[in-house]
Amino acid sequence: MRFRVDHTGIALKMLIENKFIGFMLNSIVEDSINNGSLKVIEYESLSRIPTRTIYLTYLKKNKNAKQIESLLKFLKSKNLEG
Repeated sequence: MRFRVDHTGIALKMLIENKFIGFMLNSIVEDSINNGSLKVIEYESLSRIPTRTIYLTYLKKNKNAKQIESLLKFLKSKNLEG
């Protein structure tokens, strides 16, 4: 059986309640891992994740915001920026 949940809060609750196994970003589950609600299962894919084009939209007034600069720096470090 396969489900797709578009709300991270609901998906996280389902994982914590042992209803499903799933993949989520570490930033979303970090607190639950630290308090023991969730456990990390190491996994390494045998194939590369396909390259995707991403688009970032933000207000011009936020162009120099620390969060935007931090995200762009991260994307560049991962060679994810086009």
